[in-house]
Amino acid sequence: MSAPELVRADGATAGADDGATSAVRLLEVAPEIERAIPADDRELARRVLVAHIVAVRAGRLEPMVAHPVTGAPGLAVVLEGLVLRNTQLGARVVTEIVGAGDILDTRDDDVEPSLVSTTTEYVVHRTAKLAFLGDRFGAGARRWPGLHDVVHAQLARQRRRASTHLAILQLPRVEDRILSVFSHFADRWGRVTPEGVAIDLPLTHELIGQIIGGRRPTVSLALAELAGGGVLERRDDGSWLLARTAATAL
Repeated sequence: MSAPELVRADGATAGADDGATSAVRLLEVAPEIERAIPADDRELARRVLVAHIVAVRAGRLEPMVAHPVTGAPGLAVVLEGLVLRNTQLGARVVTEIVGAGDILDTRDDDVEPSLVSTTTEYVVHRTAKLAFLGDRFGAGARRWPGLHDVVHAQLARQRRRASTHLAILQLPRVEDRILSVFSHFADRWGRVTPEGVAIDLPLTHELIGQIIGGRRPTVSLALAELAGGGVLERRDDGSWLLARTAATAL
């Protein structure tokens, strides 16, 4: 896919020195959105469906998790990079990874009162680029209801992945949780090599612990055991190599 065309907030093409808010034509970065538009309307949709984009460095997203123009919570599509959704209960944190193509939906975070007091924050892992859906997308969805279906389908996929993650957390052995979560990641980010499946996720032992619900020292011991067995090892470039025998090990 060629690089998406940057445009001004009014939909016109942005020049190299244009100081207006940068944006992106959604049909150029989300083929599923284009498929939801009738063929006769796609040229109009290409001009109308424009989203504000924000490039962010490592660190907490808030308050940038809100729309950069309206300031309201809403929907943002992750175009590049990784965002960590951290849910904290007491001293424990559980982390979900949101990657390219996923949708951040912050409209209901920490809104409903609950006897279980949790907090949610979004943290950019290294760098990320987000496209915030706003009024233009809402107006487009009123004309082309299939846009709602696209958003709901993506959120449903993310809920299914979250359910798998929840099931992984119930495994009693830390080694099994680590292998299961890396196999889960391999489905999305894995690249088959002669040595096994390379997973280009620069995850620290502490972050893996947050993902699988384990303490860092325990995670480090489990990773050493898995590496010694040739099942999972960290490579020099920070990526991970999952052996083809991982499923058998599980």
